[in-house]
Amino acid sequence: MNYLIPLFLILLLSCSNTEQESGSILSKPIMAEVLAEMELAQAAYKYQNVSQRFDINFMFDEIFKKNKITKKHFETSLKFYSTSPKVMDEIYNETIILLTQKQADSIGK
Repeated sequence: MNYLIPLFLILLLSCSNTEQESGSILSKPIMAEVLAEMELAQAAYKYQNVSQRFDINFMFDEIFKKNKITKKHFETSLKFYSTSPKVMDEIYNETIILLTQKQADSIGK
């Protein structure tokens, strides 16, 4: 799977525990859901013809809107969680489970 964008953001960002206490941090399940949706958007983008590619940033904005968050909210949460590799591993494991479930659902249709 393509983890370039989330990993890139992790490398660039860091934050403190006060943000989680103030409620500006997404819960781990929501974070996993957003990451799963971003992975699906990246996969769709990757397999589009170059001349017909959609704007991946537009797709990410739609994901944020669907989940009632902002890009800044996502980035702040990613910064917070990236300070703990163990927690990020838990989130990515949940993301993989969600992607597997979505794949199974799409095959079953």
